[in-house]
Amino acid sequence: MRRGPAGSALNIAGRFALEYHLVMSIDEIESAVLKLAAAERARLAERLLESLEQLSNEENSKLWADEAIRRDKEWDLDPSAGRAV
Repeated sequence: MRRGPAGSALNIAGRFALEYHLVMSIDEIESAVLKLAAAERARLAERLLESLEQLSNEENSKLWADEAIRRDKEWDLDPSAGRAV
């Protein structure tokens, strides 16, 4: 993760995000992020994707397997929730 000097906005934002995560659920974080401007969401998405590129092959495989299971359960609950190709 990129960090700026101790008092930089990037470093402060990183510390704030860590502290905020401790008191917010993932749903609350998602809701807050979706209220950001498109450019801010794009910047955040880029940083999140960069963080995933650093995963080991084992971690990556587990995440994809977990996602496949999640999608399968979602499909079982509501087949109309699938996306048309």
